[in-house]
Amino acid sequence: MARRHWVGWTSALLMLGAAVLACAGLPASGTPATATPVPGTLVGPAPATGTPPAVAPPTASSSPTETPASRGPGSFDLADPSAGLSSLTSYHASLQMQFTGTQDGQPASWARRLSMAVAQQPAARLWTIDSSAPSDQAISALVGGVIAGVSYSRQQPGEPCAAAVLGPNVTGPPPVEPADWLPPALGAEAAGPAQTINGLAANHYTFDERALDLVGLAKVSGEVWVASGGGFVVKYLLTAEGNADYFGPGAQGKMSWDYELQDINQPFTVNPPPGCPPGLLDVPLPPNAAGVVKDPGHTTFTTTTTVRDVATFYTSTLPTAGWQAIGDPLVTNTQALLSFRRAEGQLTVLTIVSGTTQVSISLEPAGQAAPGPTPTPQATPAGATTDAGSLIGKALNLTLGTGQPPALPSAHLEASGADPAWNSGLGQAEVTTYTVQADMQGADLHLLYSTAKPNQPPSNLDGFIVGGKEYLLANGQAQPVPGRVKLPWSEWPLNAAFALAAAASGPTPQGEADAGGRTAEVFAVDTANANPAALAALKSFTNITASKGTVWIDKATGALLKAVLDYQATFTNPASKAVLGTGNGHVEITVSNVGSVTVALP
Repeated sequence: MARRHWVGWTSALLMLGAAVLACAGLPASGTPATATPVPGTLVGPAPATGTPPAVAPPTASSSPTETPASRGPGSFDLADPSAGLSSLTSYHASLQMQFTGTQDGQPASWARRLSMAVAQQPAARLWTIDSSAPSDQAISALVGGVIAGVSYSRQQPGEPCAAAVLGPNVTGPPPVEPADWLPPALGAEAAGPAQTINGLAANHYTFDERALDLVGLAKVSGEVWVASGGGFVVKYLLTAEGNADYFGPGAQGKMSWDYELQDINQPFTVNPPPGCPPGLLDVPLPPNAAGVVKDPGHTTFTTTTTVRDVATFYTSTLPTAGWQAIGDPLVTNTQALLSFRRAEGQLTVLTIVSGTTQVSISLEPAGQAAPGPTPTPQATPAGATTDAGSLIGKALNLTLGTGQPPALPSAHLEASGADPAWNSGLGQAEVTTYTVQADMQGADLHLLYSTAKPNQPPSNLDGFIVGGKEYLLANGQAQPVPGRVKLPWSEWPLNAAFALAAAASGPTPQGEADAGGRTAEVFAVDTANANPAALAALKSFTNITASKGTVWIDKATGALLKAVLDYQATFTNPASKAVLGTGNGHVEITVSNVGSVTVALP
């Protein structure tokens, strides 16, 4: 199973828990991405053959420690470029990143654009990623977000956009906030009086490589405009010019960031992207409607009302909501077909008698095919509970501190696994093995990480995250290397998280047991017991099709203490959807020494 790298949001992928995570960046073919972290970089998929990987100084989540060597001469500190955004009712944010230079003496260039739209009426957060680089086809036209209670995602170019209603098994994709991809700057200098930027008064500051702790690695020129009221970034311009010391072996050139915040606190509506299903239908229901199931663009229910009474209900209520009838209704004692039109498309109400009166309402968006019915949720298997699935889905995030502080004050974690990926040259699945040993204390980390691919020497990492800064251990000395530790730390659990999410759809309580000296709730998990609708939705975003094992959840905090899972991945041709083959994976995670671990640089 492939694990693609994206700057600033790889770790957020772990926030799926038992939810369906959209836009996980997992190609249907399962072919692994080849980008490799290099000193001084944060890595994305290599933009084009022969070009260096996307690079960025430390993100807002890794603010530089304030020392004379790591700050500029000014008095302004931009410690978190995304600060203040949560206080805004609406905005459009955009970030254009561009690289121009050479790789191994050959010209190389690429550009990427990220955008985010946030609104309140209806509540919406929708992001997109586009790229001009040929080898970035796998991430171009990605879409993710939540609009009015519906999660949207497109994980592969040319593939249909998926939509799912938020619920216990669907929490929506994590936000890709463009400001999170901006490096913090400490010691920026004031640059004259306030200016009006995008309709707001903003204070202007400038900075160089000193503010980013990149002296000796890159030549930096930066400007930032911060709202005089609110303290959020309205505009941010940055260029970083360097050679192989910054961009990696054989690479040199210039990288630029151009960020803007617009339509701040202005009313606008965020609509589903073109090609995406519509949202939940806002249609009236008869008073005695039962078994109501709402999916994007589709609502079903049963009723004791006759077919003719249902037809009368909708021919009288829908026109008052702006729906115009199309043709004459077709109504008999056993079935009825009604059609209506409004700006967003054509609404069809189908009613039939099959034991009870069953009603299906579908919206065909203008210019799109009508959405088909989705699987009806089935009863939860005996011995399993929705709460158990939610508990299991969140457990790994609580242990690792994904999206929130870790639930455990400190702990030692050991993990090992085998991840299958499709080798198109051999026509079969190959397995990459890995081992993880990690000491965790709050946000600080000491990580030993080793991976081994078939017929290749193992790759080993000994790194630290202390005080928000990243270090690699070389000759017994800790060397600052932005981007080299956070990426593998957020990357290794991806397959484990998907395997756990799939299996957690079918949990069976096994009682309590001791796990590392702590009381744990034990669950057998198996996709064979999963809710078919939840499992079908999950399969839209990962190639893991079966998963089974046992998990131990800390009774006091809900954190994962132990997991043993076997899973199967099914690989398909991304164009024809034909099944290419399957591969088996395995993961084991054990947490110990809770509350007795310390992390410090050697």
